[in-house]
Amino acid sequence: PNNKNIMMASEQAASIVEAETVVIPTKSIPQGISALFQYDLESSLEDNKRHMSDALETVQSGSITFAVRDTKIDGIEIKKDEFMGLAEDKIVTSDHAVKGLLSKLLNEDSEILTMISGEDADNSITNQIIDWIESEYPDVEVEQHEGGQPIYQYFFAVE
Repeated sequence: PNNKNIMMASEQAASIVEAETVVIPTKSIPQGISALFQYDLESSLEDNKRHMSDALETVQSGSITFAVRDTKIDGIEIKKDEFMGLAEDKIVTSDHAVKGLLSKLLNEDSEILTMISGEDADNSITNQIIDWIESEYPDVEVEQHEGGQPIYQYFFAVE
């Protein structure tokens, strides 16, 4: 499903529940998580909507998954079962996928990197990634969580 269909379904669901609701238009799971971190039980619906929506403007998201077939997209050749890095939903690297992706997402203004490990993520590789980030980007705080998601070995949110 595309984002437009998801938004329409979300808005339809919000219209039939017996509670005051709003839909926050996230484009990725890491964006959704960043928005959720802004939720405050004590705040009004409008304040929560504003804070959660504002969070989307400061988050870049990425993910690591593997190719199900050989392909070439935007000049990037990807072989079946090879890892690839996506920034938002665009494939940006297949060569050294994690380092390539993070090199595109992180910059001198980056403060926090949230890394969510999937069900197929290897703990030793996760630790190597954290060590590499801390070495290459010493000013970036790394928060690592076990997400257990299928298909995507890692989700990343950069703030």
